[in-house]
Amino acid sequence: MNLVACLQSFNRKERYWVIRNILDYPDGMEISDSFLNVLNKGFDCEFERNSWWAIDYHIDWLIGALALYGNGGDPGPIICDNVNRLVRGSQEDFDFIVAAGNTIVVIEAKFESPWTPKQYKSKVSRFKQIKSYFKELCPDVKLDFGLMARRERNGVIVPQIELQGPPTKWFRRIKRWDPISGKPSKDGSHWHISGVDLGRSGG
Repeated sequence: MNLVACLQSFNRKERYWVIRNILDYPDGMEISDSFLNVLNKGFDCEFERNSWWAIDYHIDWLIGALALYGNGGDPGPIICDNVNRLVRGSQEDFDFIVAAGNTIVVIEAKFESPWTPKQYKSKVSRFKQIKSYFKELCPDVKLDFGLMARRERNGVIVPQIELQGPPTKWFRRIKRWDPISGKPSKDGSHWHISGVDLGRSGG
């Protein structure tokens, strides 16, 4: 199996397959020219419209796909030492992954909520761990990581591309609410709906 086939073989994310069914794309969904331009420019790559992509791709799946590819694509059982908890059995994922040839780009996206140092460090740490682990096993694979948000984050050394927002900046938010303090509360006896001004929040 080639690299893309290895990645495809792990992709069991329901929402991805729901989208393909809704849009009636049995053989995959092409990337738009506008996004392709942003993607290739941001990561110095040469992806094409028919390059394979997926959403919410589990980090453990990426590890499995690289191990499968590094093992010559042999689908037989593969047993490896779980060095430094490389595989964690969690739902932690990358929001978007795209691959073609021997190039893989994974992207973390933020729409309304801001990046926290903990989130950023966790994803970057796991990415570096994966890249280091497979450096010798998959020497021909180019693996890149980047961010996608409505505005750039300062102090970030990975590539960043812009996330285009909706035509309106207003959304709604629902939270558990404490009517006595008039503030959100995880133990609130009420819930509260308010507007979200995307021009001021997150990014």
